[in-house]
Amino acid sequence: MELHLEDLLKVKKKTWVRLEDKIRIELFEKVLKKTRSLRKFAKLLKKELNIKGAYSNIYKWYKGKRPNKDNTKVISHGIPLHVLKFLSNFTGVSMSEIEKHVDFIKGDGPANKVFNPKFPIVLNEATASVISHTLHDGYFEPGKLRVVYSNKEKENLEHFKESVIKMFNASKVEFGEILDLDGVTRIDVPNIVGYVLFCFSLKPGNKIENDTKIPYAILNAENIDVISAFLGVLIGDEGNVQPNRNCGGEIHIGLNGAKENKPPSLLVGDHSLFNKIGVSSNNIHLQKKIITKKGKIHYRWYFLISGQRNLITLAENVRIPTARKQQDLENILSSYEKLYDSILLNDKFRLELFNKVLQKINNSTFELSSLLCNTFSWNVSEASINDWKKGRYHCPIEVVVVLMKMINLSLNKLLKNVSTYKPLKNSRPIQPDKSLLRTILNEQLDRINLSPNFLNQSLLHI
Repeated sequence: MELHLEDLLKVKKKTWVRLEDKIRIELFEKVLKKTRSLRKFAKLLKKELNIKGAYSNIYKWYKGKRPNKDNTKVISHGIPLHVLKFLSNFTGVSMSEIEKHVDFIKGDGPANKVFNPKFPIVLNEATASVISHTLHDGYFEPGKLRVVYSNKEKENLEHFKESVIKMFNASKVEFGEILDLDGVTRIDVPNIVGYVLFCFSLKPGNKIENDTKIPYAILNAENIDVISAFLGVLIGDEGNVQPNRNCGGEIHIGLNGAKENKPPSLLVGDHSLFNKIGVSSNNIHLQKKIITKKGKIHYRWYFLISGQRNLITLAENVRIPTARKQQDLENILSSYEKLYDSILLNDKFRLELFNKVLQKINNSTFELSSLLCNTFSWNVSEASINDWKKGRYHCPIEVVVVLMKMINLSLNKLLKNVSTYKPLKNSRPIQPDKSLLRTILNEQLDRINLSPNFLNQSLLHI
């Protein structure tokens, strides 16, 4: 999707464009050749565009400057976009040529400016980041189409500003910044940012009451980098990256909605985008009811991302703007390689082993996850169990030993079906030394003792 300068006319808000001197003078010289005077052109503008005081305005547009309200200095002055479009048609200078020579652009009123923007504006990583920041920790004001972004994290604030600049590929953007009493910084951006987001189908207004959705262009983007940028901002703004005490961890994504029986559409869209980059998550669940300071009732909904395969895929595709959260994710990933030896069993035997174990607990991976969590001091997610069962990753020897004991599997039979072995702190699988592996497994068999009521210890029964 591309947004050209003249596409901003669809917004129905006054947009001011100051052109570089050379092309501005060229445009008005062409006008003078056709009309012989600016006064005649003013009459034409009044007739065609119903512009009052057209002559005094034309002189300001021609010069590209005007006195300020106090008449104490001269300031740069732009041309209304709809007038610029008329000038383009009248002089034969195309809008595609005009948009290459923009000095600054701004929205209606005393708005901040964007300097030297490059058109067309495209749906790239920067644009996706601005949209995601606005949806998750921002406010898109109806009427004025003003965008305000609020956050406490300095890195998120800087990332938002950098993304706005990159979205326009601008030399400079004027921002307003206010520090609230609760430590939250609010960033005001030029109104023209809101006009651009409106053209990318972002709807203004209260996100919860309006049940705001992710724009179609993001949901159906073919460029994975666009989706990854959007999701990185989501985690930075709304995600909670939670390492477990010893190994593994999860990412918690939560948003407020207006309904108790339906999650917010924004969160549903976020959930679907993770699937598009190959990251599976659990279903969206209702967490709690919230009463706001204004007495309104909202509902907190969330989903979790866990499991070694999911988190590795996420880390390969997504960069979180917040360094603290990015480091937590990296710590989770490094923990998978530090704590245990692991083995990969032959396909047929591996599936039989997991299926026999699951049959003992109602074919529930949740039950197995709970049992293993109670046995070890580290979290074992359902996603990890599915990864081990399908052979995506080597299974920790401690887990294999528990599975053996659950179905009384002999050590000799297991050893015959080991495909590869990953020693501690060695990322590459090797052919197993059966004698060494027998010793390691025997140590674990002696160390791990399952109580007689082991199968009644799952979290479902706590």
